[in-house]
Amino acid sequence: MAVSKDDYAQRLRDLKAGTKIIMDTNGGRLGWLLGFIAEDPEKWHSTELAVRGDCLHALGRGGFPDNLVGGINLPEPMKATEVAALQKELRAMLRALLGETLRIVPIPTQGLTVALILLSGVGEKPALFGVTYGHVTARTAVFQAVKDLILREGDRLLACPVCSNPFLAFGRRKHCSRECTNRAVWQNYPEKKKQRARKRQYAKHGWTLGARSKRKAKK
Repeated sequence: MAVSKDDYAQRLRDLKAGTKIIMDTNGGRLGWLLGFIAEDPEKWHSTELAVRGDCLHALGRGGFPDNLVGGINLPEPMKATEVAALQKELRAMLRALLGETLRIVPIPTQGLTVALILLSGVGEKPALFGVTYGHVTARTAVFQAVKDLILREGDRLLACPVCSNPFLAFGRRKHCSRECTNRAVWQNYPEKKKQRARKRQYAKHGWTLGARSKRKAKK
């Protein structure tokens, strides 16, 4: 189907915008990915779905730089069902990968082609070679890009010891969120300190110790 120049230009702008989003996120592309899989898809607006799809295309295709003027085939916008399915699969893959040492986590290769190319001039020394990948589906492209991203930049990619969610452990960070940090601190509290903390909370709010369990027993 032929695409008008205006439609092509708009599509390219959308993909460039998606590229900028994943590059400008704290933690870069890996940071964007972790934020994406943690989102609630039920809360996405239709326009947000389109943006998420363009970000996934940018991730899978290596990005669309600002100086790109055209001349290439552009991927069509992802359907809502594709975006939601990719989010679910990526979340499951990362949780499986980070949850068990030496666990084999397969990466989709459907429609994947790999080829060698000569990067240096013919007859020049030293000879330089590279690898180029071709993808038939956006799903394969995204998963292959995530695989390469983890191998290159995943040294701080860990599973939260409290909730198992993947996160980037920058600095002294040990948990994915402040809530999980607080839960971990509470779990390590001596029992006597826990009891005193509970009494202070109950006194602060005017609660009665054991009232909740008594109500449940009556039901």
